[in-house]
Amino acid sequence: MAEENKGEKIEKVEEKKVESNEKKEEKQAIKTENTQIGKEEKPKFEKVKKKEDTVQSGKNVKGSKKTKVKDESKKENRKGFLVRVLAIIVILLAIIGLIYLAIPTPEKAVNNMFKALKEGDIDKVNQYVSYDEISLSKEALEIDEKIEKENEKDNENILFQSLDWNIKSVNQQNDVATVEIEVTNKNYETAFKNYIQTMFQKFLNNEDISEEEEFQLLLDEIKNESIGNETVTETINLTKTEGKWKINSDENLERALYPGLEEGINSVSSYMMIDD
Repeated sequence: MAEENKGEKIEKVEEKKVESNEKKEEKQAIKTENTQIGKEEKPKFEKVKKKEDTVQSGKNVKGSKKTKVKDESKKENRKGFLVRVLAIIVILLAIIGLIYLAIPTPEKAVNNMFKALKEGDIDKVNQYVSYDEISLSKEALEIDEKIEKENEKDNENILFQSLDWNIKSVNQQNDVATVEIEVTNKNYETAFKNYIQTMFQKFLNNEDISEEEEFQLLLDEIKNESIGNETVTETINLTKTEGKWKINSDENLERALYPGLEEGINSVSSYMMIDD
């Protein structure tokens, strides 16, 4: 009996050892399995992280797009503001220009009169010239009257085809003003001298010549391009009458419009006096 009991105890001990070993193996198997599961699940976390990064980067892109849109909107607003400001400035300048054009000045009166002369618009010339004190020489007045009639026939502005001018300075004191002007026109001194020489030659040849023929000779000399141009600097006098500036019709105006005419007349007069 004693031996049987010992045998049973030994068997039980061995069974316990076997169970203990089995439990250890199970535990080790569970650890191994958990480790493998952890390794297999790790890429999933990485994928989730990548998705989160992608979402975040998408948000950043959207944010940058919104920022760009805002910046572009600001730029458009600035451009619109500048356009409005420029439009207002242009309108103001136009108004100022209209006001300036409406205000009569000595300089504008002279410019407008000379422009009308060059264009042959006598009616407009008369708007800017005062004939209250006419002091043009008799010869100049006669030439004006005759050539004005000729201009009406031929529709040519013979006297002032070569007219050019440049205002140097303006001096205004209340209702009186002076304008210093440089004027270029036909050389009337040469034209008049040539005319007198032709007339004198006909006189020596005892040629009868009518008044119309005399005028035609003078006209031919004025039209002759070989006489050239003459430039003079004169001071034109103006007076303000009823709110408008009028150019005084005096000797200064004559010398400006007909450069050299006075010298030509004086030289012929001197020649005639010496001949007598």
